Amino acid sequence: MIVIVGENLPERIKGILKIWLLEVKPSVFVGDINKVIETRILKFLQTYMNSSTDLMIIRSQNTSQGFKIDYPYNSKDKLINVGGIQLIQKSP
Repeated sequence: MIVIVGENLPERIKGILKIWLLEVKPSVFVGDINKVIETRILKFLQTYMNSSTDLMIIRSQNTSQGFKIDYPYNSKDKLINVGGIQLIQKSP
């Protein structure tokens, strides 16, 4: 399962994400896809993201939390690891 939450997503990116994922709220995409499609989506996002987009990706993984957060895209907040648990540290 994958969840993608974005702010200021360009319409082109939203359109591509809607091919594979369900947009449950504006700029919130959810889906249960295989690894090949997930890898293609992540590669597409890394290639075509613009500097004004803020994006968080949550993917199912075999961790203590049951998921992994990727928060590398233009965020002012930081992703930190505390005792094997991922947390988002808000910037002041």
